[in-house]
Amino acid sequence: MGELPRDPLGMRLRRLLNAVVDEATPRLATFVFRNRAGRLPILPSSLKNLERGEVINPKIAAPTTRAASCPKIIFQTWKSRSEIPDNYRYWHGTFRAKNPEHVVILWDDDDNRRFIAEEFPWFLNTYNSYPSEIYRADVVRYFFLFRYGGIYADLDTECLRSVDETTALGDVVLCRMGADRAFPHSVPNAVMASRPGEIFWLYVVLLARLASADMSRDVKGGPEAMTGPVLLKNALDDFVRLDRASAWAAVGAIRALLTSEQRGILSQGSIRVLKPKSWYPLDWTNPIHKLLRSQLLDRRQLLPADVARALFPGSTVVTYWSHSW
Repeated sequence: MGELPRDPLGMRLRRLLNAVVDEATPRLATFVFRNRAGRLPILPSSLKNLERGEVINPKIAAPTTRAASCPKIIFQTWKSRSEIPDNYRYWHGTFRAKNPEHVVILWDDDDNRRFIAEEFPWFLNTYNSYPSEIYRADVVRYFFLFRYGGIYADLDTECLRSVDETTALGDVVLCRMGADRAFPHSVPNAVMASRPGEIFWLYVVLLARLASADMSRDVKGGPEAMTGPVLLKNALDDFVRLDRASAWAAVGAIRALLTSEQRGILSQGSIRVLKPKSWYPLDWTNPIHKLLRSQLLDRRQLLPADVARALFPGSTVVTYWSHSW
């Protein structure tokens, strides 16, 4: 992977590198060290000379019959549709560029609340009771995937190639981050894909409702435990242990709250959990990966497209983990 700089920081990071087993780490370490000397390009934070793309929100129709596959819909959400950081706007544009046949949706906080109020009014009180928007931004993505299907991706995610190849691998598609499957954050909710009507999402919503029942206790766990990746992993671990009859029984109370049209598209398909390199080649717990992540986010810099593809070969998308909430 090339010789690393001979300095105290380089020596310390070499020791860290030797302690980390990850196929992407040597590649990322080489890039980080060489870029410290300015030998490899990183785009500046100003994107005035780059194609930013227009944020357009076409209307989408809710399905009335069971879908045979994951729809060509990409859903993202942010605080505002007009005030978007330049790096996020650029990454949002990569989904449009790499997936020209997909409908790309960017909703703001008002859009999200309107969707819950119109489609799932029984959840609106819980939705409004959350202490901040990150809880709502977390939970709305599960409802969107249940109602419309498609792929959800955080705005700090760059698309490197068409998402079709990975979204076709299961009826619900998730991805692991890192090698430790016991880590509570090892199944992030930053990128997810699904057919509409999958009852797995009702089980996630069920756990979210149970968590919200004792807000004073569960808020201490933060949004990760109540609506975010910890909740998602817990739901996955529980759901895959259930037989078919038990799974449908578990979500019975939620099913009773759905409209007849929503109940008409219910199904229980396969759940596929991808290897980390597919969607999460950057692991925010890995010290080498954190260096690159910090360099990009602290300065609002961007990797040139060819460099990103070289750093993350075989990855469909890469999430840079801004933790902006």
